Amino acid sequence: MAAPITSKGINLSAGRLFLIAKRAFERIQGVSVPTSGNQDDALVAIIFSAASIEAFFNELPEVPALIPELLKQESPAVVTYIRLAEEIESSKGSVQLKFVLSFSILSGQPCDKGGKLYQDFALLVEARNGLMHMKPTEFLGEIKSDGTSEFEPAPIIKKFRSRNILDNSQPDVPFPWHTRIATQAAAHWACNTAADVVHSILKVVPDGSSKLALTMLYGQVFKRLD
Repeated sequence: MAAPITSKGINLSAGRLFLIAKRAFERIQGVSVPTSGNQDDALVAIIFSAASIEAFFNELPEVPALIPELLKQESPAVVTYIRLAEEIESSKGSVQLKFVLSFSILSGQPCDKGGKLYQDFALLVEARNGLMHMKPTEFLGEIKSDGTSEFEPAPIIKKFRSRNILDNSQPDVPFPWHTRIATQAAAHWACNTAADVVHSILKVVPDGSSKLALTMLYGQVFKRLD
């Protein structure tokens, strides 16, 4: 009787999570005012766009390591990245750290944390974390002598406003911040941010079998929205 053959595989989730975000955006694509809030599917798009990025960085070192024979032929940068990624994961490093590590080692250049891509990525992660770990939030307001009121928007509202994905014509009111960012425009931004982050890494992976495999797995799935 022949001995059983042992094989090893992994389940990859990043692409599936991104498609959930994309479909959530598509469900609200027809709203009359893209910057109007209270679109629940926008929150789905934001959460799953961020989740897809995190899954991508968790999967990124696993794909090249599946075939040790091919890994021996890879660029030293890929081998170094895999080794350090394992250490970051074991120490429960943040997804922001994983982004910086991935880009810096694979490209050989420092990650521009002040650039638009990283800042959009950081805001997306901040929004996801805030939604998943919701806490009561205070708000400050002033009642004027003429009976009108003025409220100070939450810091995250100011960040979303700077990207023109909220309705800036509306006065600030003490509504929960998550209802304000739940716009079709924000969902569109979240999906595109996820796609841009993934492609920024795929672009800098040194040529070789790992780059080919990663591009095939993620390149066509993580596509920017029109």
